[in-house]
Amino acid sequence: MARVTGPLLSIDASGKLADTLVFSHWRGIKYARMWLVPTNPDTALQQARRALIADAVAHWKVELAETQQAMRDYQGGQPFSGFNYLVQQYIADKDNGHTPTSSTVAVDLDVGTTTEITVSYETGSAFNGRAFLGTSHRSYFKTDDEGAPVTVHEHVFTGLTPGVKYFVMLRMSTANPSFTGGEYTAVCT
Repeated sequence: MARVTGPLLSIDASGKLADTLVFSHWRGIKYARMWLVPTNPDTALQQARRALIADAVAHWKVELAETQQAMRDYQGGQPFSGFNYLVQQYIADKDNGHTPTSSTVAVDLDVGTTTEITVSYETGSAFNGRAFLGTSHRSYFKTDDEGAPVTVHEHVFTGLTPGVKYFVMLRMSTANPSFTGGEYTAVCT
């Protein structure tokens, strides 16, 4: 049932009228269009894609709160959220034949000395971990790459300046660059 406020389309109208017309607005512009029956072919490929998206959403739900926040921080100022980014990466990993990373990655940033930061974390599967370090969001100048896939990861960055806020981004991969684990911050004191 359409709900009309004031004369038709002069003030506001929204909703469906008798399965024939739809009234709405887009970016402040009011419009009326013919109502179309939505199609849902329910093909095997479509069902497989829906299942993959459901798996990706379930993957997000079991992520640690700190990992979810790191994904949000990494996506800060970008067109889509940390959740959307994780779902996109999960689907891309599956499409490329990779195993998505364990969803229980707890990252520990240890400021060992006034000029050193150690990043350590564990993954459920063996991955080649990579850590990137920089002094601003999404801009990195140092990289620490592990030589072989492991489940216990440790990256040490030395020669840092005390009092400077550093941004650390993690990337875990099997053969090709794969999952980006978000962005974390630490300050050498």
